Amino acid sequence: MSSKVTRRPLFEQIYEVLWDRIISGEIAPGDRLQDIELAKRFKVSRTPAREAMRKLEQDGVLVPVGAGYMVRKTVPDDLTNLYACRAALEALAAEETAGRLPSATIDQLRRSIKTAEVQIDEGDYAGAAKEHTTFHAAILKYCGNEHLVRLLRSLQRLILFHRSSLLVQAQKGDETQAYADHLRNSQKFHSDILDALSTGNGSRASDLMQRHLRQTAEDMTAVVDAYEARVVSAPKRNAAATERRAAVAKRRLRTT
Repeated sequence: MSSKVTRRPLFEQIYEVLWDRIISGEIAPGDRLQDIELAKRFKVSRTPAREAMRKLEQDGVLVPVGAGYMVRKTVPDDLTNLYACRAALEALAAEETAGRLPSATIDQLRRSIKTAEVQIDEGDYAGAAKEHTTFHAAILKYCGNEHLVRLLRSLQRLILFHRSSLLVQAQKGDETQAYADHLRNSQKFHSDILDALSTGNGSRASDLMQRHLRQTAEDMTAVVDAYEARVVSAPKRNAAATERRAAVAKRRLRTT
């Protein structure tokens, strides 16, 4: 898809377009990017293309490979470390948000949880993930700690990248059910956290948020492990089956 970009610094525009395509799965984990190809696609020089890729590298989304970059693949250690940071910070945010949510926001979040539950049942996991993001964004909005908000928002894009990467993997294989179960479990946590927030119970909200995000890390790691086991083992099974068929054919030739 060709895109001619105008206004704003070129590298920022290219960066945003690439980011959107990576999140949507149009550019998938493991795909390679090179400045020459991007320069042709966007009808720009190679310099802004390189700057855009460097910015994505700084975000932790691209890794240098040869003369270009590769979209980072989600691995268990990434998720474990990322969610350990998020759990500690967002537990504090939940504690500070307790008792501060307006009643209208509480009602809105309850509707959001119900919407996500319906979307999960209908297989709209991307929609459910958006509702998930809405819930956590509300907690940041009302926590009243701008330094904490800044720290957490610095993690948001990387978190979104890994979640989107997992969604792409899950929808392509046998991990769909595991991902759906994770989303359902998250809605139960959200409901319990919201109850604690609405009653001003900061310590319970904090504890639930810690458990929720650590469970999320475990769930996502399980999805990645299952995906990698399937992708790695499938070629081996196919090769073994090919060898068995060849052996059978060879025996038949000997008996004819």
